[in-house]
Amino acid sequence: MKGYRQRRIDGRLETALIATTNAYAAPLVLNRLSEFGYTNRKLTQGKSLYAAAAQKVNEAAARLGEQRAATERLRQCRAKAVCAYQNLAKTARAVFYHDPGALISLGLKAKKPGGAARLLTAANTLFDASFYTSAMRTALAEHGYSDAKLSEERGKIAQLQFAAEVQGQCRAAYQQAKEAQRTALRALDEWMERLLKTARVAFAEDPQTLEQFGLAARSGPSRTQREGRRNPAATRRQARLVNLAA
Repeated sequence: MKGYRQRRIDGRLETALIATTNAYAAPLVLNRLSEFGYTNRKLTQGKSLYAAAAQKVNEAAARLGEQRAATERLRQCRAKAVCAYQNLAKTARAVFYHDPGALISLGLKAKKPGGAARLLTAANTLFDASFYTSAMRTALAEHGYSDAKLSEERGKIAQLQFAAEVQGQCRAAYQQAKEAQRTALRALDEWMERLLKTARVAFAEDPQTLEQFGLAARSGPSRTQREGRRNPAATRRQARLVNLAA
């Protein structure tokens, strides 16, 4: 069985729930723990730490789900916005190729936008109706970009901007929830490690009770025996010294 700290979060929470519940399983168990300082009051503290940690883990999982959903929404909105931008950019370059000033005012003489921030900046300029003269709007309308079409496509850019803001908020909320989870788990882990060490001492001769705390009774060679197997010559020398001393 893995050590408590080596277990996954769900495994540690399960162990904590089992241990704090089974501490009350029988009067003999509770009385024995009380002899080592684990009174009702201290065990109640452990149950509160478990409840707090479980809540923070659930909250972090919920925030992670929201972040992933927001990230997927952002990906979809970005794909639509990129398509809308590229289509209008190609059309505008074809329509106004003879008018460098118009292309400059629409931001179409700059490099192709790469990141999300640059895309938003470029798209907000390209879809801003204030940069189009009446003649420019008429020319675009002849190529499928009526005022209604421009407004519709501009809506995709607005959706991207909103999705980016939501995703940023969700990411921040998840980071906060993750830090709160880390703090709550640290407090529970420290309390549980002390309890489990105490349980090993208190119920060293009672393997069944140890199992009620999520622990396995120790089996196999002791530490001294393991060290002896690794260095048998040193073990024999130590044995001779003991015999001589006797």
